[in-house]
Amino acid sequence: MREEQTAGSRPAEAPKRLGDILIEEGVLVREEVDKLLELQASQQDGERQPLGKLAVELGFLSERKLRDLLDLHGKRLSLGELLIARGLVSADQVEQALEIQGEEGGLLGEVLIERGWIEEVALTEVLAEQSDIPYVPLRHDDSWKLGLTALVNQSYALSHGLVPISQIGRVLTVAIWHPATLALQQEIEQSTGLRVRFVLDMRRAVLERIQDLYGLSDTDVARVMAEQKNGPGMEAKAHGTQAVRYTDLGLSREEADVLGSIHDGGEGVFVVCGVTQDQVEDVYLRLLRFGKASGGLDSARKVGSLTGLGETKDPRAAESLFRDIRTGELRLAIVSAANTTLAFSRLITLGVHPERLAKELLGAVAVCSVRQNCEGCVTPYQPHKLVLAEWFGARPAPTRANWRRGTGCDLCGGTGYRGAKLVSEFWTPTESEREWMRMEGAGGAMRQFREDFLHRVTGIGFKGLQMAVDGKTTLEEVLKVLPPQEVRSVRQAA
Repeated sequence: MREEQTAGSRPAEAPKRLGDILIEEGVLVREEVDKLLELQASQQDGERQPLGKLAVELGFLSERKLRDLLDLHGKRLSLGELLIARGLVSADQVEQALEIQGEEGGLLGEVLIERGWIEEVALTEVLAEQSDIPYVPLRHDDSWKLGLTALVNQSYALSHGLVPISQIGRVLTVAIWHPATLALQQEIEQSTGLRVRFVLDMRRAVLERIQDLYGLSDTDVARVMAEQKNGPGMEAKAHGTQAVRYTDLGLSREEADVLGSIHDGGEGVFVVCGVTQDQVEDVYLRLLRFGKASGGLDSARKVGSLTGLGETKDPRAAESLFRDIRTGELRLAIVSAANTTLAFSRLITLGVHPERLAKELLGAVAVCSVRQNCEGCVTPYQPHKLVLAEWFGARPAPTRANWRRGTGCDLCGGTGYRGAKLVSEFWTPTESEREWMRMEGAGGAMRQFREDFLHRVTGIGFKGLQMAVDGKTTLEEVLKVLPPQEVRSVRQAA
């Protein structure tokens, strides 16, 4: 039985300062933080910048990295707190607005506007400050339209409340009206093959820009505004809950539903692993944001019961990951492993007892990013016989395969690829697998377990191969990015 931690059983920890977090996360060293603090102290009171913004301006980290760290460590003030601190509304007005929001749904800012307690421009300026993105009032002219509709389609723009406003080189600037849309950055970058920069403006201005770009009617815009009561891409429910789109992580609909149920009500440990460290960290942070965002994506899980513990690198961190899990607590961690079963093996190697793993490990997701063919120059081709042999051995390739590759064009910068897609392997242990974990651990039976496991779970090797068979990428690209053992698993099963 787990014991509930009672109030007063341990002293409350003092909140960490951003400078300490930057050092702890390996973003800066102590000398660099000291220099930033010294520079901050030298600024006049009315012009003194927050440490994070100062670090971004001086090039120590990106705006996106700062935003992720603020979310991860709970350093971002809520919208209500910011509005009160700026003297734009009173504490009583925020309290009343929260009560109305709880009864009727919707967004806090929209409730405040409807009651006449704040102007939309003032609210937008504070949302921009809270999200660390610039507030840019949109202009209305025709010079920005060329080619933008090919990058983001109409239905996506409408459903998510965003609109592309310019492309300069490899940077696409996208206007949004709600900070929840920031969670789509990786998805847009993968689909367009461009680096995305967000700016914020009022909802009406963004929707009018969408109307202008795609030639929509006033009726279309009015309908979208009514549907987006709770925010872009969100259903208008009584309590404003949000079903997170886990399919964006490369999961099937069935896998996404299971991961959603773990996220909303799981108790134990869930790990993220994969081929590329940047992709693993990005998925890890996205899962944390889904649970912790208080002014954007909502969740049935209360803030605080989802704990992010970062990468589990050593035995001490591994032991801490599984120690004293409170009732209702879900812990999220990164494990350095190429697939989900290797993540389990890695935890055993770090000293976690098999019995504890069998009891507390809820599951794992492994991710890999695969470049997609550029649709502007894609053409049929026949992979080399040596590449086919790597995947299928002496057996023939699937006769239904639609082998395609890009030849290179202006859209893809001559690479033949445009954007990328995540492929993911998702594992939640069955009762028989938990029993195997107790009995066998990570001994010599691991390889056999992996082979048996792949009869039930679609591994990242099989998902990557399916992309190539469907003509979405090349067989060579998947061979290059996947670990050799994944290609071997496919070859042995062929």
